Amino acid sequence: PTNLHGGRQHPGRLTPRSRRRKNRSRASLERTLQQPRNLRERLELVTLVRALLVTLLLTSAVVVNVNNVDSLSDPTYKAIWVLIIATYIATMIYAFFIRNSLDLRPLAMTQFVGDAILSGGLVFLTGGSDSLFVFLFFLSIVNAASMLGREGALFSASCCSLALATTVLLQGRY
Repeated sequence: PTNLHGGRQHPGRLTPRSRRRKNRSRASLERTLQQPRNLRERLELVTLVRALLVTLLLTSAVVVNVNNVDSLSDPTYKAIWVLIIATYIATMIYAFFIRNSLDLRPLAMTQFVGDAILSGGLVFLTGGSDSLFVFLFFLSIVNAASMLGREGALFSASCCSLALATTVLLQGRY
């Protein structure tokens, strides 16, 4: 053929350099395909742990107030019940999207925001900055770091800082 005259190579022929590029791109593709699987497994684990912790919180709230049924009508306990139910609903939604999503990074970021809101709400309802549940902010940040590395940790730390600041500001008002 005329396009091979003049010393040009056939476009379909692989040179050693193009083989290396092809092998690098194949390895990159394999890492990309493998990463969501690991992220999916981590998200599933975190969702399960979240459901177990909320169940533990729910059980402890019931056990503590088993003798004093009137305290269950207290507005703080009602708010905690709403927070627990909202967490269960969010967990079911997360579980659905973990199974059906291809891009899990936005879902992970959404979970970080949800964890910060959950932690902030629980801290606010249980005593504000003096609450025993302030450590949940740190757990959220460590969780984000284990899932998405530095990017996730910084995003989660920003969300948790905002949630804690909001909690402290609201604590002064109420």
